[in-house]
Amino acid sequence: MHRIDFRTDTPLDDLPRALDILRKLNYRLRAVAMTADDEGPARISISFSPNGLLSVETFAALVQRLPGVVDARHVAPAVAAPARQNDASLRESVFA
Repeated sequence: MHRIDFRTDTPLDDLPRALDILRKLNYRLRAVAMTADDEGPARISISFSPNGLLSVETFAALVQRLPGVVDARHVAPAVAAPARQNDASLRESVFA
């Protein structure tokens, strides 16, 4: 699952705009989180699955261009390491 994180002083404006971009790209929304306090910009995190023809980088660039958005960054899903074969099975497959 992909995620975009950003900060904004106008979360009630920028969150709906970012979600609208997500909808227009035909991406699937997975989760939204927002943390806001009186002493700084709100932190917004949108988790999604890309489903459309345009890249995730395009979505990140469009969000970054929203007025008031600061530090938008794409967080790619973690890739699991491939399972390792033990040495004996590796030798058998190589020298078979």
